Amino acid sequence: MPRWIRISLKVAGILAGIVLIVWLGLAWYISRNKEQLVKTITERLNNRINGDLKMGKVDIVLLRSFPDISVSLQNVSLRDSLWHTHRHDLINAKYIFAEVSLKSVIKGKPDISRLVMEDGNIYLYTDSTDYSNTSVFRKDPDKKKKGDSPDFGKVLLENVKFNIEHEKKFKLFQFDIRELKGEWDHSIGGWEADLDIDMFIKNFCFNSTRGSFMKDQDFKGLIRVKYDEKTKVLSLKDQPIDVGVTPIRFSGDFDFSTKPAGYSIEIASDKMLYKHAVKLMTPPIAQKLKMVDLKNEAEVRALLIGKMKYRDTPWVRVYWKVEKNTLVTPAGDIENTSFTGVYDNQLVHTNNHKDDNSYIRVNSMGGDLYGITFY
Repeated sequence: MPRWIRISLKVAGILAGIVLIVWLGLAWYISRNKEQLVKTITERLNNRINGDLKMGKVDIVLLRSFPDISVSLQNVSLRDSLWHTHRHDLINAKYIFAEVSLKSVIKGKPDISRLVMEDGNIYLYTDSTDYSNTSVFRKDPDKKKKGDSPDFGKVLLENVKFNIEHEKKFKLFQFDIRELKGEWDHSIGGWEADLDIDMFIKNFCFNSTRGSFMKDQDFKGLIRVKYDEKTKVLSLKDQPIDVGVTPIRFSGDFDFSTKPAGYSIEIASDKMLYKHAVKLMTPPIAQKLKMVDLKNEAEVRALLIGKMKYRDTPWVRVYWKVEKNTLVTPAGDIENTSFTGVYDNQLVHTNNHKDDNSYIRVNSMGGDLYGITFY
């Protein structure tokens, strides 16, 4: 072995030994001062809360996030002041780990770098008077209005049920999160986040009286979200994700500069089975679309535009492009067919997006029916 390699290995071994000795010393110090450290961190959590925060066992975990340390919180619940009327815990978790950087501990000002929740439930609830249980979070008067970051920039959720319900507006979004890894980058102009998500969509209802989009579908992918403080627009641009068994592209803009907030969502796929596309629609829309079927994959794009207001049903347009496919209809199968088509729930341009204002149009169809070729 060359002499320079032997020297490098010795130096690396010495440095590793020094780091280990220092870390063991800090671990001893932390264990001796555990009660005070736990008190400091839990006080920081309580200072941001205006409600009822309950915790079971609180402890220091040294090896979970080495070389950093973790504060383990067991059986955590967070309730707002009106919990007794709506009965929805904002947070209820078996385990929450607040990971604290070793550097901040050394400085005597422990900072939470990442929050981890395991086996829990998050329920964001808004009642008929527009009161929300998220009022439990107290605004920090010491924070600057611009360019300030929160206490942590990373989050990990494992086996967590995430719910958003707005009683007055009939909005209901329910997700069973298997795993979500999130990182936030904050700046003066807003923030950006990368969310690596593996979850199951139970309900995605803009109007629960009309049913859910993407109901009972697996959802996997990396979602990049950007929020602009000046325009107050939350945007997602051309995200490649998997919904069910189909890879799709997902885009969306949510405009919070207006009241009620507006949204525009686009779902597209170059190769999707028609029956899979139908499953992503609400029952009233699916009922119309499933009158026919396509044997092979086709190009599909769906656009949803609406407002987060009382009983709003979004304007939905579904486009498809078919080439050399087989169209299955009650009248018979049309083979070697090519055409374009659209479903629209706004035949007349009003706010009525119901069945009586919907239509399906097919353009430039050709193919073979009962051995007869037509164009």
